[in-house]
Amino acid sequence: MKQRGGIPMKDSAARRFAAFFIVASAMLSYIPACMAVRLSAEVPAPFVLARDGQPQATIVVARDATRVAAFAARELQYHVERITGAPLPIARDTDSR
Repeated sequence: MKQRGGIPMKDSAARRFAAFFIVASAMLSYIPACMAVRLSAEVPAPFVLARDGQPQATIVVARDATRVAAFAARELQYHVERITGAPLPIARDTDSR
């Protein structure tokens, strides 16, 4: 019988349980810290895509965007327009490397 950390491990079920217990304990100890940070953080201002049928944002793609990226930008533009009634402009990033 193998022993790991003082716990006898005779089958894979015991090993899986031990691994689950370690991961679950780590996650549960992390949750209160996240909640404390979230509760103390200020709520950011809402990100507005469109207002009254007018675009308030721009979709930016890389200067050398692939055809797939350009297609994704057009798809995003189409769906945002369907939702908000405002066609967001698509611009090329002049700072992309």
